[in-house]
Parts: sequence; C-alpha cells; structure tokens
Amino acid sequence: MPSRSATFHGGYSGALLAPFRYLAYLALLLAGLLLAAWVIEAFLVFKIWPDGMQPLEVAIATTAAAVEGVYGIPFLRAQGIAWAQGLYHALFVASAIEQIITADPQQLTPFDQTVQRFFVSMLPALQVAMLATKLYGLRLALWLSAILPAVLGYAVGMVDGLVERSIRRYSGGRESATLYHRAKYAIAGTVGLWLFVFVCLPIPLELQWGSWVAAGVIGVLARLQWKYYKKYV
Repeated sequence: MPSRSATFHGGYSGALLAPFRYLAYLALLLAGLLLAAWVIEAFLVFKIWPDGMQPLEVAIATTAAAVEGVYGIPFLRAQGIAWAQGLYHALFVASAIEQIITADPQQLTPFDQTVQRFFVSMLPALQVAMLATKLYGLRLALWLSAILPAVLGYAVGMVDGLVERSIRRYSGGRESATLYHRAKYAIAGTVGLWLFVFVCLPIPLELQWGSWVAAGVIGVLARLQWKYYKKYV
C-alpha cells in the first residue's frame, strides 16, 4: 500500500503537470486541424476545383479582408495576419524548405541537391500546403475572436438549466448523470465541429451568423446539461 507521502507527492506532481498535459492536447488538436486543412485543400485543388489554386488564393484574400472588419474581439482579430505569417515562417522558412527550393543548385552540396529535387518534385503539393497554412492562421484568429457568443450562450443555458434543476428537485424530480454527460459531450462536439468547418474548409462562411448559430446550439445543450446536473457523478 503506498505511503501517505507518496500519495501527496503524486497528487502535487499531477497538479503541476496538468497544465502542460492540456497544452500538449491543445497542440495536438491544432496540429491535427492543420493537417486536415492540408489534406482537404489539396483534394479540392487537385481533384475538384477546375481553377486549381485560384479559389484558395481568393479565400485567403477574403479572409484577410475580414481581419480588418468590425466583428469579433479586436485584439484577437488583429492577430490573424501575424499568426498566418508566423505559422508559415515556422513551417516553411525556419525549416529552410523555402530556401532550398529557391536556391541555385550549383551552390548546394550533393545532399542538399537531392533534398531540393525531392521538394521540387512535390512543389504543387507544397504550394497548396503553404497557402493552406496561411488561411489556417487567418481563420483560427478570426474564430477565436468570435468566441464570446459561444461563452454567452453557455452561460445563459447554464443559469437557465440550474434554475430548472432547482424547480425539478423541489418538485421531487431526479438528476441524471447520463443526460448530463451526453449534453456535455455534445457541447464539445458542437464547438469542435464549428472550429473544424471554419478553419479547415476553404469555402465562404459568414463568421457572425455561424458564431451565433453555434452559440444557440451550445445554449440549448448547456441548459439540458445543467438541468440534469448530478452532484456526485
């Protein structure tokens, strides 16, 4: 049986490491979304769109214009271009991919020439990934700037649900851990779906209407969640 000191030590270490674990989960989520954006946009460019990369370039220009708009938290909205450029720099400039592609082959070592030929052979796919990365950074900042309606929807739904819970308990009703958890997971799914659609699909989307629709769904689910909240689950 573990000693009390070992138990406390494990508890403290777990508490200290918890933020880093959540940051790792967040990094994996964002990397997965970026990879999904690459795959989806490459499929659209090479298989669906007759104009190739032109619709993707139009989507970037339209989204960059939205950064200058009035909807959303100004500070986060203003970060769109910086995030797009920073992400592009981290993936394609700092890694020397762009430099190797554009370098004079005569100035490269034999190994670097081999690497250059490899990158040049997949240049169209790399160009799509570069454009998709810029669009991803822009739309991620815009999505975060429009998060307040979702927070408001959840808060209103939670308050209304807790009031309904108090009325039902006073009338002899019961809590339901099953409905509580299902509503909670549905909220997470709604947020994840809205994030995926907005940042991974290079199609015209109205951020303002989309954020309020998502907020309405979240509010309804939050009301259901807290209406059946069970203290011990």
